[in-house]
Amino acid sequence: MAERTENDPTVRNPAADALEPAVVGPQSLPRARGHTLVEIAVAMAAVATITAAAYPAYNNHVLRSRWASAIAAMRVVETSMHECLAARGATGCDWTREIQPGRSIDLNGLPGGLTVRAANFGTGMNGLRVDGDGRYGGCSIGMLPSVDAAGIHSTRWGNLTGGGITKTCGPSQTGVGAKPPPQPPP
Repeated sequence: MAERTENDPTVRNPAADALEPAVVGPQSLPRARGHTLVEIAVAMAAVATITAAAYPAYNNHVLRSRWASAIAAMRVVETSMHECLAARGATGCDWTREIQPGRSIDLNGLPGGLTVRAANFGTGMNGLRVDGDGRYGGCSIGMLPSVDAAGIHSTRWGNLTGGGITKTCGPSQTGVGAKPPPQPPP
């Protein structure tokens, strides 16, 4: 009997048989896996819908956080305003003069993009108007300090009318007006 070799077609190799298809032709090829164009379009539509709903909420969140930082910085200004009121009384504080460099209210600690102006919000209601640039949504808020008959200092923040405010933004954008901001201790 003749010896069989590896090249002998009559010798079967089980490992090689596993790699070769039993039937030769297009029916034996594995089916290509992937996504159809319709499946991809549906997925893209779902992502677009979620993005359309989430993007405005994200922008409002960013705007609120910027205004929160601005208002935190304005607390120093608020304290200076109340010190002026305590020292000079309601009629003795001219906010236009007080916000000038070297006067009692220092605006150097404010974040960029904010402009502070004196504003008249009505008869005897003088305060400051804080205008934000595009980073702040172009919104303006008012600060109206007051002292009541008992000598209690308070500040009204928010979308005050008048005072030259042209674009007010709601609490969802500035965070002001949703609830009263904390008052400084007396």
